Amino acid sequence: MLDTTVSIVASSRLVFAVACDGVLPFSERPIKVDKHGQPKNDVHFISSVAAILLLSNLPSAVAFTSLMSATAVPTILSYIIIAFGRLFLSKDKFPKPRWLLGFLSKSFLVVTFLWNLFTAVILFSPRLIL
Repeated sequence: MLDTTVSIVASSRLVFAVACDGVLPFSERPIKVDKHGQPKNDVHFISSVAAILLLSNLPSAVAFTSLMSATAVPTILSYIIIAFGRLFLSKDKFPKPRWLLGFLSKSFLVVTFLWNLFTAVILFSPRLIL
């Protein structure tokens, strides 16, 4: 139960950050925060998406497992694209971040790129069933 709550809150922060950049359609609605500075609309949105995904488990567990497995590959590929872009496309053009790892930042990007590339290869590989 606690894992689900943490996941919903973390995902809602991601939706809030993406909405602030104006990437999401109807971004003005999720950006609103309550008097404590919490993005309640985003929490409700992610909770609704999670409930719909949970209800998709009812008709077929196999379909639900396939849906969850199919989302892993695009997620890993998005991490690869981000690391590739930071390493090769915008290495000197990216604005200086608030927290900088210094000379270790490129090392972490290389590790991120290689690890996610390895993970994507594993996910794309066919399984051997004996």
